[in-house]
Amino acid sequence: MNWRYPVAAVVSLLISAAGTAQAQRTRPFTVSNSLHVEFDDNINQAKDNKEDSWKVLDQLTLSYNQILESGFLGLRYTAVGTWWDNREDNDFTLDHHADVEATLRLSRRLEVGAVDRFVRRESPEVLNADGTVRRQDASYSYNSLNAFLRGRGQTSSVDVGGRWQVLRYDEDRLADREDYDMYSAGVTLRNQATRETALLLELRGEQYDYPGAGKPTATLVMPGLTPAPGDDRNTIPDRGFKSVIGGIGVEQKFSPNLSGRATAGYMLKDLNAANSDDDSAPYADAALTLNPSPATSITLAGAYSLYQSGVLTFASQTRTSASLTLGHDLNRRLSVVLAGSYINSDYKADNSVDTVAETSVQDGSEDIWVFSTRLVYRVDRARRHSIEAGWSHTNLTSDLRDEFSQNRYDAAWRIQL
Repeated sequence: MNWRYPVAAVVSLLISAAGTAQAQRTRPFTVSNSLHVEFDDNINQAKDNKEDSWKVLDQLTLSYNQILESGFLGLRYTAVGTWWDNREDNDFTLDHHADVEATLRLSRRLEVGAVDRFVRRESPEVLNADGTVRRQDASYSYNSLNAFLRGRGQTSSVDVGGRWQVLRYDEDRLADREDYDMYSAGVTLRNQATRETALLLELRGEQYDYPGAGKPTATLVMPGLTPAPGDDRNTIPDRGFKSVIGGIGVEQKFSPNLSGRATAGYMLKDLNAANSDDDSAPYADAALTLNPSPATSITLAGAYSLYQSGVLTFASQTRTSASLTLGHDLNRRLSVVLAGSYINSDYKADNSVDTVAETSVQDGSEDIWVFSTRLVYRVDRARRHSIEAGWSHTNLTSDLRDEFSQNRYDAAWRIQL
């Protein structure tokens, strides 16, 4: 490790000490800081020849939340400086996260709002649509803008919303393959049928565009492809599509301590440039929240749907996911959180991109398991100052790409000023 590690610790200590003296509960503006030390036993997410590494991460967050006379305004900015050990590329990265949330009541029954999230990462990671995170020299910028118009009646409401997402990588070759724009618009009708039950009706459309599609490039690695004469591995394939999604749902409060939500429907995808023109399937998602006591919270969620492809060879995937989170306060100061998630991605040869022949592509499946646990000790009664320790395990098994397993262990000190 280099000299920046002790510098990071000293800076964090100074910020925390200054904030403790200035903390005020009532002000809308808050400052928080956290210092993490983490050990990673497979920094490159490799199947063989694993390399371990340490990193020190300092995260400073500035936030402003204000309830206005006719709405709400929330601003949040986070800077994350990371010092890496045993890395071939940069040993220091600086990431930025900015969030803006605003709502405005136009009348007693009409409200508009928007949420924008911007992320700028220098950390060398590639985000795949199937949930995997693979290390590369992959600085990127990401922005997601969601806006809505909500009208309320006595027992019913209607939400009209739109979403725009943009992902841009810095490195040209990666950008040509992975950059995308996503546009979505939809409407959700909600009827409070009884005091405990609400019925939902939703309809939305989505469009994914890959601006690099069609560009000439060096020979591509296309998982699942056995190259044959006529297959084009020197043109960026188009994984874009348009989709229409419609379904019904229900929100149910079973008891004061148990509530749930479920939706189900059907999806139709028009693929821009695949060996099949379209893809269709039912979809479903559900979540259940249980609070058996004030000290315990359990959340269970699951989903099944067609999804954006995370593999260059395919224009679509079928994705199944499930997660379970358990949080429990052992006492006033000590809490534990246990979490697990599972993602399965199925890829079919008939949904392969049309730059290669369907007969050259094999079907494939991937499974991603993530387990984590975290222990939090709150030093003060106001719960602004905590010491934490955590472990997470990630495992990827795949018919298409290199498999890996990874363990991360960290300790952290958090303070809200």
